[in-house]
Amino acid sequence: WAFQNPNSIEQCKREGWSQKLEAQKNEGCKLFGYLEVNKVAGNFHIAPGKSFQQKHVHVHDMQSFGGQKFNITHKINHLSFGTD
Repeated sequence: WAFQNPNSIEQCKREGWSQKLEAQKNEGCKLFGYLEVNKVAGNFHIAPGKSFQQKHVHVHDMQSFGGQKFNITHKINHLSFGTD
């Protein structure tokens, strides 16, 4: 199931979700933080949607986006390993 049209749901119409989503249309995410990990090989992911394991594969489920076109490009301003 994908949430595609807030105007098709009476509660969403009352609460103005079309306008709220339209106002956020060109917005992006700002993510910051830190990870403390052991000194071993590994990886980390930043992705929209939900993730799960299937047949020993890490999968990102983006069905909730409903196949709509969206821009998930990103810009990394700073990434470091060790002390700054």
